[in-house]
Amino acid sequence: MSLLSGSAPADLVADALQGSLSPTPKSQEQRRDEAKAAEVKQLIEANPYKARNFTQAMRLEELDPAAAKRLRTEAGVQTPSERAEAKAAQQQAHEHAMQQMYAAGIAKQQAELQAMSRGY
Repeated sequence: MSLLSGSAPADLVADALQGSLSPTPKSQEQRRDEAKAAEVKQLIEANPYKARNFTQAMRLEELDPAAAKRLRTEAGVQTPSERAEAKAAQQQAHEHAMQQMYAAGIAKQQAELQAMSRGY
């Protein structure tokens, strides 16, 4: 009825004029999903991590965590938990390298001791 009375939203009028108005109305869930997808697209285009817009960044985190993580990575931004994980991985790699270095030193000393004992 709002289409006939002239009080319909512009996109509905445009759909009707173009002949793309669906004979069956969209469900609430479909409209909600489309609105969410449109908001996610807009947030991705705005790239809140490069723009340092933390309100938009938090909204993107809420709506699409995977897209948010991809944009964070591209912008070189880490969450506190990602920073902690990276630091723990770096520490673990350092400890592993130190253990290998100690093992190599011990092996070298044992080889030298064996060589010395054969020489006597």
